[in-house]
Amino acid sequence: MMQRPRSSLAPYLALAAFFIGAPKPAAAVTGESDPGALEEIIVTANKREESLQSVPMSITAFSGATIERQGITNIQDFGNRIPNLTFQSEDQSRTDLQTSIQIRGVSGAGTTGFYIDDSPLLASLNPRVIELDRIEVLRGPQGTLYGARSMGGTVRYITHQPDLDNVQGEAHTEVSNTKGGSFNDLVDGVANIPLVPGVFAVRILGYQEHDSGWLDRVPLPDAPYQFQTNRGFNTNDYSGTQILGLVSLLDGTLTITPRFMYQEHRSGGRSEADYFAGNTSNARLFNIDEPGGSTWRLATLTAKYQQPYGEFVSATSYFKQHVNDTEDGSEVLNLVLGQSPPVPGVLTAYDDNKVFSQELRFTSAFSGPLAFTAGAFYQKTDELFVFPTATMPPISDDLFNLYNPTTVKETAEFVQATIELTHGLNATAGVRHFKNEVDFYSLQSGLLADGIPYSGVQKQSGFTPKYGLQYRFTADDSVYANVAKGYRIGGVNSFAASLCGSGLAAIGVSADDAKDFASDSLWSYEFGAKTAWLDRRLTVNVAAFYIDWKNLQQTLGLGSCGYQATLNIGAAKSEGMEFETAWKPIDNVSLSFGGGYTNAYITNNGGLTGNAAAVGSRVQNVPKWTVNAAADIDQNIAGIPAFWHLDYAFVGDSFNNRNAPRIRPSYNLINWRSGVHLQNIELALFVKNLTNKAADLGDVPPMVIQLPGRPRIATNTPRTIGLEFRIKSK
Repeated sequence: MMQRPRSSLAPYLALAAFFIGAPKPAAAVTGESDPGALEEIIVTANKREESLQSVPMSITAFSGATIERQGITNIQDFGNRIPNLTFQSEDQSRTDLQTSIQIRGVSGAGTTGFYIDDSPLLASLNPRVIELDRIEVLRGPQGTLYGARSMGGTVRYITHQPDLDNVQGEAHTEVSNTKGGSFNDLVDGVANIPLVPGVFAVRILGYQEHDSGWLDRVPLPDAPYQFQTNRGFNTNDYSGTQILGLVSLLDGTLTITPRFMYQEHRSGGRSEADYFAGNTSNARLFNIDEPGGSTWRLATLTAKYQQPYGEFVSATSYFKQHVNDTEDGSEVLNLVLGQSPPVPGVLTAYDDNKVFSQELRFTSAFSGPLAFTAGAFYQKTDELFVFPTATMPPISDDLFNLYNPTTVKETAEFVQATIELTHGLNATAGVRHFKNEVDFYSLQSGLLADGIPYSGVQKQSGFTPKYGLQYRFTADDSVYANVAKGYRIGGVNSFAASLCGSGLAAIGVSADDAKDFASDSLWSYEFGAKTAWLDRRLTVNVAAFYIDWKNLQQTLGLGSCGYQATLNIGAAKSEGMEFETAWKPIDNVSLSFGGGYTNAYITNNGGLTGNAAAVGSRVQNVPKWTVNAAADIDQNIAGIPAFWHLDYAFVGDSFNNRNAPRIRPSYNLINWRSGVHLQNIELALFVKNLTNKAADLGDVPPMVIQLPGRPRIATNTPRTIGLEFRIKSK
């Protein structure tokens, strides 16, 4: 296939110029404010407080009020409502509902940073969205301030901080029913207690949630016995708590914030459909349960010392996670081993992850034209992935086992500065110097393994710079351009070389070459405009981007052996644009509309053969189009304040090559929520996934061996109708 010519950004720049070039209404030019103006959201994307509309980068932010109004509880609730952000299943089947977030076509595990306040965490964590002040989604590489794993962008959960002076409380519960499943329930509560008013307060929250299953396990026609249908096996139960303290000393110039978070998840089985997303029956040889889940803990300590010239911050965090899984491999194991009649084959696995991180930084507050942030960062990640010895009587007492520890150490120093060159014209420059070391070891043995240990050390150091220009016409109107570099750390694969020779040969890779994979990096070029109109009742923001991605990591299937591997496959380009508009035509009506276009394709496949990553083919799991819209109406009905919310999301089709080459179909999702306010009480009725659309969230390779020709598709929850009750202290 011929290589595609390099495309131009001209169409996207022309669109941005259209918004900037139009004449401004007089009120917008003078900066006059209207009482009915859109809500101003303050973000800390640059590690300092700034208005969302003034930050020179493409950002989407949901305020706490929006999170509550839209009923957002997890990444699937808001991910589809953000231009050029999509998510799909991780690179391995887990009951813990792990997802891989991608932004602007930068696809794959570890491409998007994920933070809770100042704590960098695993992007696949998917914590419940409880008690947030806001969610920030930063598009484009954030390598200077946020480091590795932020090469596509960063998602930040910003939590509510304790109130030092006021006792506060809130209780919330909901009950719902899922089509094809049964009843779900959720209870959560928050209490804020000033133990020493003005000096020390604690904020405590807890939650418990049960989600019913909607998938059924049924016997295959050739099953040894025709067992009864196991209905709704993919249940999920969550419980968690957070204890957050705030100590204010030295007249408020020194604040210390300790925090402990805990979440437990228990699942009855994977929310994965066979062959296509709308298939609610898992046909199996045996009625074998596949339970799993996880527990994680996060302890943080943040200290801030404020002076007239700036703020000193120390952010320390320790994260610990245990994940366990069970998987029924009976079909493929009996097929591979030639066993007849079939016998049960079950695999178990667990992960133990520990992450310690420390960041020290200073953010200036000078009165002159210069502002900067500088700091140092250290993180150590210990990951242990284990398959205990699996047996499959009468075939083997040691079918397969794996021991795979990995340690990643990261150190960095960073600085980013902005200077006002002339009135309205600002220049930004930043750089991060990093050193990474990855120590890995892998040993698999048993009947389905090669028994050959593999270990090594990867070391890397370098720089990730950022350059930017911004011209501000007014506080809310500007144009900007950014150039930034991002990178991602490498790792190790686990597959049986003795079984996958033909699969490796089909794509032109040796077993030694596929044992591990190196880091990848990219350069991003972005031009954007942010504008406000009609006394700030209307905002129109647009950005265009071009990404040059080298040595990219992509997960590919290794043919009939059933394993998969992450490989560095050459180079890719990603180009496109996104826009977001918000409009408040009258005081009680708010409308929003956004969209994104991403064209991400392979330009060099590193010499791979066959159908693997062909030049000109699309980067995996990247839809070209994402569209979202929402409407909110507040009104009085018989003197009672009421509200109505409706949102819509469209995600285009994408390419997937984990089981066999295929196109993930596009999908549309609609959610509705409305209710009334009775003083400090809110009652609401909601419908999630109003049209009962089954969304294809990607092929999910099993933990060890996949059955060729039968992809397992991660999918969303069917239509769910529920009632919600919330009470807040006055």
